[in-house]
Amino acid sequence: LAFGELRPIAAAGAWQDEERYQAQVLYVETPYCVTLSFQFSEARLLLDVAVNVSFGPTSFPQIVGARPLPPRRSRVPWPRPYGVA
Repeated sequence: LAFGELRPIAAAGAWQDEERYQAQVLYVETPYCVTLSFQFSEARLLLDVAVNVSFGPTSFPQIVGARPLPPRRSRVPWPRPYGVA
């Protein structure tokens, strides 16, 4: 599969449990199937990607996404913009 080429696909997915969603993407008229496994938690997302056949690896390093921390509130009460309580 080459970058930049549009290829028809078929895709399906389902929740495995409350925190895990799995999707499969099949490239039409090819033997290739990509499995995407998402695991959601309160503060992060884990993504595992695997392919059924390949001339190289069939699994890849896990991708970790984290929710950004909320901004810290300053402990110093001043200075504040004019008119802000």
